Amino acid sequence: MPDIEINTILNRLRRSLILPYTLFITATVAVFFLMLYSAKSLDLYSDSTEKALFNNIYNKELEALGKLNKDYSFWNDMVEKTIFSQDQQFIIENFLGPYLLNSFEFFKSDHFKSGKKSHSVC
Repeated sequence: MPDIEINTILNRLRRSLILPYTLFITATVAVFFLMLYSAKSLDLYSDSTEKALFNNIYNKELEALGKLNKDYSFWNDMVEKTIFSQDQQFIIENFLGPYLLNSFEFFKSDHFKSGKKSHSVC
């Protein structure tokens, strides 16, 4: 008879633990899928920010390279045409006109306007 009571008690205990075990397993699976979803979301966010950062850096470097190329081409011509050949037309067009201010964003020198030997910037 004691075996029947023990079996009855154990069966009731098993039935009463089915719900907590089921809830525990369901919660564990839900947490696992939530972690998986979070990891995928972070991965997508990381990819998009990485691409945006790369594009920004690439565009800045491309812009800097373009300015450097333009700068070298202007200054190579400037040395050749002002120092060696002393081309007055080139000097008037590039130093007295808006080319330097518009292209390189700095001011014209007074040296060529007034004929002075100073190198002041206005």
